[in-house]
Amino acid sequence: MQIQYPNAPAVEDLNEMAESIAGVLATECDNRRVHEFIAGKNDLDAQLQRLAVELGWLGIGLPEAFGGLDLGLDGLAVLHRQLGRRLAPGGLIATLSAAQCLLEHADERQRARYLPDIVSGRPQIAIPADPERPRGGLMLRNSALHGRIDMLLGPADAQYAFVPFEIERGEQQWGMVEIDSVGARLARRSTWDATRSVCVLDCNRAPVDMLNSTSPASVRDALSQHLALAVCWDSVGGAEAILLQTVHYLKGRTQFDRVLASFQALKHRAANLAVEVEVSSRLNEQALDAAVRRDPDAALWTQLAKAKSSDMYALVTQDCLQLHGGVGFTWEFDCHLFLKRARLNQALAGDNRANLDAAEAALAQSVRAGRSVVELTQ
Repeated sequence: MQIQYPNAPAVEDLNEMAESIAGVLATECDNRRVHEFIAGKNDLDAQLQRLAVELGWLGIGLPEAFGGLDLGLDGLAVLHRQLGRRLAPGGLIATLSAAQCLLEHADERQRARYLPDIVSGRPQIAIPADPERPRGGLMLRNSALHGRIDMLLGPADAQYAFVPFEIERGEQQWGMVEIDSVGARLARRSTWDATRSVCVLDCNRAPVDMLNSTSPASVRDALSQHLALAVCWDSVGGAEAILLQTVHYLKGRTQFDRVLASFQALKHRAANLAVEVEVSSRLNEQALDAAVRRDPDAALWTQLAKAKSSDMYALVTQDCLQLHGGVGFTWEFDCHLFLKRARLNQALAGDNRANLDAAEAALAQSVRAGRSVVELTQ
């Protein structure tokens, strides 16, 4: 069954949802609680998972038939942007990306099995941090999986892993692997970004629920697209938040009996960063619109947006840290936390140089096909 996303929800509805999510996260995921989570003093990731279930966030992009809110990719963009603004920890980004891919490419039995449970919060799902080029590999032998994938995005206590594997003829397939600690095990990996969960999957005679309804390449491309779009909006949300914090800091600090924000050089730096954020936001909207419309050049826009937004995020956070001066490096301030998230975002959904190379190839193919990609949506 071909899934068609609904027409874009009304802007007013999306704005109201953004305000609602922002209000909840301001209380439940403020910077104090994020710092406590990183220090191991609370289970904020589990609390946000329960909150996402209660408020229906896990069903934002899914149809009502599966218990979702049917807001499609536009609704998910709003959610990821707000989660990024608060450095929300946990595995939502992986589970939500997997859910959209299952919606589009699983068969009716698999959608009925997994999607309602995802909305209810029962399973969390780990996915390759780079669906195009997963590190390691799995092999299907005697109807069971063997092997290892080194970099999965998602919590180590996830109930499923949505992964690629090779079948005996050397072809690739995708499927859902249930984590049971015997045939399939997840182990946490440490990364520089303590707000994200990355793990390793080891399989030894693990059963798999294989996706057979579409081509494996289509599944891979869809998962890459959904993860990349999530990273795009997480990056813009995070950059907006740390830039706003930095401007407030500059307005409150004095040097030589003058407020830092009054120095023209610092004004220009902050203004340039605001321009970078706005350009990335517009490019993200172009990529989102192309994905919703299933534009033949959607992959091109997504690859460009992911590379631009995550590089922009790293640029903004690095400059904001410098604008804070020495205190920006301390645990009391958020700058370095946003910078670590930005650096991990650069690595998710493909290396940015590889994404730009792929976008260049897609552009050449589009031109050869006679399509124009110079007209942007309004």
